[in-house]
Amino acid sequence: MNRWLPLSVLAVLACGDDSPGSEPDAGPPETAMVLDFAPAPGTSFLARVRLTPPSSDAPTFGATGASVEPPVLVDDHWEASILPVGSSGEVAVTATHGDTAVTRTAVVLPMLGDGWGQPERVPGLVNTPGWEDSVEISPDGEWLVVGTYSPVDLLACLAGGIGAGGDPEDPRCNTAPGPTTAPERPEMPGAGRISAGAIRHDCAAIGVGAIGTALPPVAAYGFHRQPDGSFAEPFLIALAIDGCTIAPFGFSFAEAPTDGRARLLASYDSPAGADTGNDLWTMEIALGAPVTLGAFDLSTGSPTETDFQMSRVLAIAGGQGNPYPIPGGVLFDDEGGSERLFVAYAEGPGFADPQRLPTRSEGLDAQPFLANGRLYWSEDFARIVSAPWADPADPASLGASRVELAADPVASAGRVASVGETSLTADGVLYFVYTVRTETGFDPGVARVAPR
Repeated sequence: MNRWLPLSVLAVLACGDDSPGSEPDAGPPETAMVLDFAPAPGTSFLARVRLTPPSSDAPTFGATGASVEPPVLVDDHWEASILPVGSSGEVAVTATHGDTAVTRTAVVLPMLGDGWGQPERVPGLVNTPGWEDSVEISPDGEWLVVGTYSPVDLLACLAGGIGAGGDPEDPRCNTAPGPTTAPERPEMPGAGRISAGAIRHDCAAIGVGAIGTALPPVAAYGFHRQPDGSFAEPFLIALAIDGCTIAPFGFSFAEAPTDGRARLLASYDSPAGADTGNDLWTMEIALGAPVTLGAFDLSTGSPTETDFQMSRVLAIAGGQGNPYPIPGGVLFDDEGGSERLFVAYAEGPGFADPQRLPTRSEGLDAQPFLANGRLYWSEDFARIVSAPWADPADPASLGASRVELAADPVASAGRVASVGETSLTADGVLYFVYTVRTETGFDPGVARVAPR
């Protein structure tokens, strides 16, 4: 059985007469319509609609970038077969019944493991035309964190070869299609640096002026799951540094949230003190309200941390990124170094020297996540893979990997160019980041897929 998260839209089709001296007419009952997806052979998938109360009148289905077969009644729901034009990309499906219409977007991938349903773009206020990256879902599925949001296409701006290479004058570093205000991104730090298609590329909050390198604004945001399965109520998680690009990233829940609070892990390269690259930090936050993680005092001539809500837990040479806690230790990847996965086990008040995990990959391994006895990670950002880990205290017990889902090896505009940032709920729903190639660059978004 496909255990998809319920996605419902409630619409009142008629209302009664409320004129004085008459009893209100109850009118026709309210109609609820739930639209979800299920996999089908090949690259096709099923769009399914459940109506409450049930109706013998079929809903109509429409889809962008796909053909639609006539719907049929199957048991308690209507379903239509959707055949995408391409082997990967986004397909927005709209189901209409009377005055009620529901739209959901399926994420079509060229490879999807047998154990998974049909991926979909997370509905609500999470996804925008801006840059959503570094996703993490809480074990209960109630809270979602986007660790890196920017209104600009970060890759097209910062990367060399395929982008502007960090040139602050390049249009790709000054075009901001993503929002910087409510409802999607309230209190976005650095929004004041954007004006009339130009970004002021500085970080004055830590004493950095114009240095010839693009510094587009970035921040992290949390979201709360709504009754219909979408995510909304965004709240800021950021340092008071005007959206400086050195913001913390790679957030993970150190443990299940309790009493409206959560302890998080993240990677961050502080400008204060000795430079050891990205270190691992922990913090405790109140969920649902804006969080200021700290600021910097510049009165001494160099940045000094002040009012910091973050504590450094692992600082070694190199760059530690995308941490995830495991019993007795922490997983992370080596940012900009060997491009491999590592584990550091607790020893005394700190950690023993990290050990590399034998992931048997010839490419880039990043973004580890441990769930239900399996280690998940991103391989070359082209595949999400997993492997059984019999004993997390013993790196050698990591088994052979399998591919869970994959993107296009060479993607043209409209196709899914990369996947990564795995995160799972306690009941096995997998959240991940996928990147769609656009005509001008890249648009990352957040998707999810339930186990079959």
